[in-house]
Amino acid sequence: MPKYLHLSLAAFVAVLLLSPTAFAQDHHDDDDDDIHGTIPAERGADLAALAKITPAQARMTALKAYPGADIDEVELEVENGFLVYEVELKANGEELELVIDAGDGSVLLTEREDDDDDDGDDDMEHGQDDDDDGGSDSSR
Repeated sequence: MPKYLHLSLAAFVAVLLLSPTAFAQDHHDDDDDDIHGTIPAERGADLAALAKITPAQARMTALKAYPGADIDEVELEVENGFLVYEVELKANGEELELVIDAGDGSVLLTEREDDDDDDGDDDMEHGQDDDDDGGSDSSR
């Protein structure tokens, strides 16, 4: 019986050693890796031909999410292997970047642009900002 116990213990240790890689795939520090759009794309492809929505439609999606916002820029890009529009805007005193799916027009990610310190705090969110925590944002 002890021989089987040693084998079981060795198998358990092997599973534990392999688990961090599985965990690392599910819990990224870089939220851009969590973007999953509807149009797979590679850099260098004719991105405009692949897009199913126009830059104007991406702009309208951003304005629907943040009514009255000032849109600074709309760019068609590849993020995490998917075709998206990155929309930079100013709303409610904050600079934001929305990542909008170039296939169905859904908001995939909202990023606060005023927090570039990579400290892991809540400067990226999926979808719209549901919690109004106010944060420790300082005025510019």
